[in-house]
Amino acid sequence: MKKARVIHNPTSGQQSAQAFEAEVCPVLTTAGYRYELCETTGAGDAKRWAAEAQEAGFELIVAAGGDGTVMEVISGIIEAKTDLPVAIVPLGTGNLLS
Repeated sequence: MKKARVIHNPTSGQQSAQAFEAEVCPVLTTAGYRYELCETTGAGDAKRWAAEAQEAGFELIVAAGGDGTVMEVISGIIEAKTDLPVAIVPLGTGNLLS
């Protein structure tokens, strides 16, 4: 089974973390992924988790949050020089990137 790391900013959007997981994560299971849900608590969390993802055996990163969360995830991937695909779940106010 494939592995996905879901990096979720629980302060983005109007949905609780539990509602987010109940709504979004079953899609990953249906697609054949086991997932790990990582919830950010501060700056740098998303970047660090994205940078470590490939080495930890993940094959997909899901960036769930606003533009800041997505930028941190992309920065982590670039910094680690990995080629993991990124799925974006836009939960921010503007969502200019997505």
